[in-house]
Amino acid sequence: MAFFQRSLPTIMFVRLLTFSLLSQDQTEPLELDLTFDLDRLPVAFGTALSMKDGNLDRKPLNDTMREVARLIWKIGGFRFGHKRTHWDKLKFVYYCCQDADRAYASVARGKQDTPRMERFKCQSKLILKPSLQERTLGISMYHCHHVPYFNRQLSSEALQFVQDRAATKTSAEIYQELQNSKPPGWEHATLGQVYYQWQNSNSSIWRRDSDPFRSAQSLLSERLDIKSSNYRTDNVRGLAFYISDSISTLGQAKELAMDATYGTNNAGMDLFAVLAEVDGTGVPLAYCFMEVVENDNKGERRAMPGATGGIICQFLQELRDSGLDPTFFGTDKDASEIFAVRQTWPNTVIQLCYWHARRAIRTKLASAKNTDTQNEYRPSEAQLVIPDLEICWGSKPIRRPHGQHWYGGCSCPSRPNFADFPALGRMEVKDNREKDTVMNMFSNHFNSHPLIPDQNGTYRSSRQIHRDCAREIYSWCRSRNYFRLWAYLWVNWYQPSQWVLWARSVNENEIPVLKTTMIVESHWRKLKHDYLHRFNRPRIDLVVWVLLTRVIPK
Repeated sequence: MAFFQRSLPTIMFVRLLTFSLLSQDQTEPLELDLTFDLDRLPVAFGTALSMKDGNLDRKPLNDTMREVARLIWKIGGFRFGHKRTHWDKLKFVYYCCQDADRAYASVARGKQDTPRMERFKCQSKLILKPSLQERTLGISMYHCHHVPYFNRQLSSEALQFVQDRAATKTSAEIYQELQNSKPPGWEHATLGQVYYQWQNSNSSIWRRDSDPFRSAQSLLSERLDIKSSNYRTDNVRGLAFYISDSISTLGQAKELAMDATYGTNNAGMDLFAVLAEVDGTGVPLAYCFMEVVENDNKGERRAMPGATGGIICQFLQELRDSGLDPTFFGTDKDASEIFAVRQTWPNTVIQLCYWHARRAIRTKLASAKNTDTQNEYRPSEAQLVIPDLEICWGSKPIRRPHGQHWYGGCSCPSRPNFADFPALGRMEVKDNREKDTVMNMFSNHFNSHPLIPDQNGTYRSSRQIHRDCAREIYSWCRSRNYFRLWAYLWVNWYQPSQWVLWARSVNENEIPVLKTTMIVESHWRKLKHDYLHRFNRPRIDLVVWVLLTRVIPK
């Protein structure tokens, strides 16, 4: 059946909808085409679309149309869900929540954790067309009759039960208590519903804006003891905040450590932290959220070259301007972090994490992939550190120094064997015993220091330690003809530009307390396992609130 009516008052709106929705012949499809006066409806429409920050503010009209759809559900018993909005035509499209043809693919296949509602081929469609100029609301509906929608929402008693415990318990704990206490309506409650209500009850504490990034900025601006800054380099942006009390108290800290973690928020932003070493533990000084905000030409979210390093530079320079001048700076072997530390504190000794360094070498030794380190190995540079090094062993002819080695006029015993050899190949270590030997030598070299005597009781200089360590690993590889292993170790670890990043002997006067970045890793563990595990993909403003009110004070 079809209806058309113009400028109906509020009571007529309710009466006509009630008559239209409930008095239909259940064997025939319901077909409505109604027009109402906007100013005589039970819900309020504004006079025009509002603007916010120069953009169209859609929220007020969206909320009003949601109320209209809810009123139709209340009167007719059929719930319609919003599908799309055509803002150019100001047309809101809805479909019945029980329409089998409109269900998500996973729901249609029966893959659902909660009890699945019954679905029907009801061919539903509801269109709401408000006209703010003519002050009318058009309602068009097509729907085949079926069993009315069963409301699985939490009862008022169950909802109050959740809200009373939201501030002190997790959603899982509340759900367990709900099953035991059994308030009215508890039997239809699901864990997902409890979690949603629990999160909404807490959101009023930390949510300042619908946009998580702006909300986080507003949250930080409210704290007088926190200084926040926004950074932008190419297609990467960062939001950093600094803990003023910690920085002023630990301004003379000799050792800092930095590391990043992932998966803390639903925006996919990386989180960096700088901690100061205090009696072997870490105290947080600053944090920085970072994300790629623009796609590249291929549509991938990838940072432009140097953008990440630029953000970290700006992040660390605020600490330098606050008076921090560390002697040692711990980090993993991330090129962007190393670059930023060197740019910020040129005289600071970078100390790569012992655990990360050992893992990198162990992974390389176990890898089945071929390596082409020989193309980067220049024996003349290695000979400056190891005078008795054999130039032609393990080196490509084009990488040897000009002269007799270049033209093949030398008497090196390995010259004929290395005149032409495959550029690619696997590491030569044969078994776990040899791998352990390499790792043990590296560990000894890592820990050697001028203030610690060697096994003969001799105190060596920093330069001598470098020479002895490089010669030892070279001699071991040379005796077994492991030229690929030697080239890899020299290029990535033992040449002077790499040695200064990880050897503790670089600073002759002091021994750093930290050997690893585990104080930062422990900090991430506490953040994720003690706090963020309660939330499913939390917003960035929630993560900021957890850091400010829970993690940092403890």
